[in-house]
Amino acid sequence: MQLRPLDVNDHPGMVAAFQVECAATQHARPGRVSQSQDARLLGWRAEDGLRKRLIGAWDEETLLGFAAGMNATDSPETTWVFVWVAPQHQARGIGTTLVRAIENASVESTNSFVASAYRPTAQEVEWLTQTFARRLGYTLATSETVVELDLAHADLPEASAARGYTISPHLNGVPLPHRVHRGGPWR
Repeated sequence: MQLRPLDVNDHPGMVAAFQVECAATQHARPGRVSQSQDARLLGWRAEDGLRKRLIGAWDEETLLGFAAGMNATDSPETTWVFVWVAPQHQARGIGTTLVRAIENASVESTNSFVASAYRPTAQEVEWLTQTFARRLGYTLATSETVVELDLAHADLPEASAARGYTISPHLNGVPLPHRVHRGGPWR
């Protein structure tokens, strides 16, 4: 296995990454409908305030898995870590190797790593935490229920702020006191 960077402008490489991501997601979340290939590749290539580093694990010309490390320009101390390994190559240490490679490739300002994983049940989250994340030094910090809404077909009332809440946009970054309140498995 060889590790090498994935270039978001390398179309064949990113198509291979998309295929691995879809296969890994379907394996973890059967029935999940992924974004289209074009939409996902545009997302990876977007100039959206995130510094993105992608590293692939290759067996010659076959992509076995890849990891992404992303941090926002307004919160350079936090790197978000994501990893996808094709189902037939899981449980062989590839994910662990990719996580460590992304951590090592993160910007110098990083002082915490956050990972996010979606699983259909609390038991599957616990299994992933015990067998993968905790062995890498990550701890479960929060859990949440994600409900997906098909906005193209939803008939929604006009949005209004709930009583007792305020919406406060911040220009030029999130103020430091608010950064520590973001959820995630901190390390």
